[in-house]
Amino acid sequence: MAVTTASELCQLIEKSNILGAGPLEKAKTLAASEADAKSLARVLIEQKLLTSWQARQLMAGVSGLRLGKYVLLDELGRGDLGRVYLAEHTQLVRRAALKLLSRELCDNKELLRRFLGEARLIASLDHPNVVHTLDVSSESDRYYVVFEYVAGRDLTKRVADQGRLSAKHAAELVLQVAEGLVHAHEKGVVHADLKPGNLMVDAQGNVKILDIGVDRLGISLQAANAAAGRPATTPSLYRAPELAKGVDSLTPKSDLFPSGWCLFFS
Repeated sequence: MAVTTASELCQLIEKSNILGAGPLEKAKTLAASEADAKSLARVLIEQKLLTSWQARQLMAGVSGLRLGKYVLLDELGRGDLGRVYLAEHTQLVRRAALKLLSRELCDNKELLRRFLGEARLIASLDHPNVVHTLDVSSESDRYYVVFEYVAGRDLTKRVADQGRLSAKHAAELVLQVAEGLVHAHEKGVVHADLKPGNLMVDAQGNVKILDIGVDRLGISLQAANAAAGRPATTPSLYRAPELAKGVDSLTPKSDLFPSGWCLFFS
């Protein structure tokens, strides 16, 4: 239910447990001098006590903005496996990307078991061109994975904003991708859904591969949906053709096809 008064908004902030003791007292003090929830939200954003996204969620009556030690700051994206948020560790004050797995995936015990096993393997990856996995945990019946947060734009947005790269620049970018994939393949991890949207490029031109080893579960989830008669999502155009047969046909070579397409796209 939508929040209308400053008092209601303040109560919801306290319930959400997203502010420490000092900031919460400051929010309560500010609430006493504001006429309604909208004006209080505007002041809290200006004072950097809330993000714009947090304020919108709270104004809509949503208080679940914390998972374990992580406070959710913004939504970065969503897909078959769940939603990705910008989050901050409350004790370390360190930002991270948090993927909250969908209820559909969490309710599928076999896929969840495979996911947890895959997450342990992914956490062993340590390469400058692969986003690091920081944590895997659960809150009630929801599981989430915490990744290193990379400030920048994915390749899709970069090309949309600046146009296609020069041949030299594109080759240098895909070479970084290849080096990250070689490391992953040596550890027994295949990406399975490499695409421009999974390649994050920072201001220095360094590439970080996102969702490596995780998106293969999306293939299994789509198969489970199909078997249950639920609508299936359209597979990525970059996905290797053999994966239409399922994850059993997955090999390191399955990452070569999308790598070539990413080079062409660049």
